[in-house]
Amino acid sequence: MSSTALGKRLDRLGPVSGYVSVAETLERLRAQEAKRRATWTAAGNSGSPPPEPPMPFKLLSSDATCADAILWRRLAEGCARAAHSRAERASPFRDFRHISVLPDADLVHLLNKARQLAYQAELAAWQAVRSA
Repeated sequence: MSSTALGKRLDRLGPVSGYVSVAETLERLRAQEAKRRATWTAAGNSGSPPPEPPMPFKLLSSDATCADAILWRRLAEGCARAAHSRAERASPFRDFRHISVLPDADLVHLLNKARQLAYQAELAAWQAVRSA
């Protein structure tokens, strides 16, 4: 599902307290990254800043709606596929089919592990570029 399609689906839900559109979220994240790069450069560093550690993925609360559970599962599986692709050799997932049949708790555990492995690989690559 594209971010545009996700945004349209969320917009159809109507006004929700605390709801931020996908476009607003992407703009906020872009501004945060620009500020992080500016801070890195202002501190006298050159090149790109180090990769940020991943935020832990959390289980969905037990009082979530069915729609929330479906969206959460799609996001979790998408993140797992991305993490598997980024650190394929070290990925805790056997393949993409394995991701879709995991129970939620196992998926969260392995997803966080895969994201940490991918982060470590990205950090090692960043350090190699900096030391070259």
